[in-house]
Amino acid sequence: MVLPWPLTQLTNPDARLQDITSLIRQNPGLSIRILRAANSTVMGNAKPINSIHRTTLTLGLARIRHWTSLLILGHMEEQSRELLELGLIRVNFCQTWLATNHQGDPKIGYTVGLLSILDALLGMPIAHIPEHSPLPPPLDTALIEHQTPYGEALQISLAFEGDSYQPLNRSVRILISGKSTRFIWKVSKRGMRGCKSLTRSL
Repeated sequence: MVLPWPLTQLTNPDARLQDITSLIRQNPGLSIRILRAANSTVMGNAKPINSIHRTTLTLGLARIRHWTSLLILGHMEEQSRELLELGLIRVNFCQTWLATNHQGDPKIGYTVGLLSILDALLGMPIAHIPEHSPLPPPLDTALIEHQTPYGEALQISLAFEGDSYQPLNRSVRILISGKSTRFIWKVSKRGMRGCKSLTRSL
């Protein structure tokens, strides 16, 4: 199974707002879902949003990437909302942890967190996904080997979930025990409260 081509473009850290706008416009079904989500109670806009251009300008690059990725993942198959929400928690944690600790690029942390649920979505071990859809570095080493700061952030998130399938090295164990890391995890989970209305409306 190959990843949907829009998801491949969305996870490109160099994607620009106009690139995302063009991508959405090329997919009528995705356009309708984005407009519906933008006009939901989540946004609370007084005036209806009736164009993709206005939607992307209103949401901004980070938010439109976030929403569009979520919509694509949720439409791949009949997946549970809990899985999508888990992916968003990982996204929030990886981005925030990397930014707080000045480790790498939070935009790449976003991608790592988002793609970390692909094993469940595609029904195959994460290590086998590159055989079907190659992952560029540093995504491959982060997702499969939990190397680099991006992989370390993901491993910490998995450890907090109780879902880490790899032994934790000493540095990760120290980070998990730190108050700041535990605080970021709690904030990441609380941040999902505002996203649940969106995921349930997809």
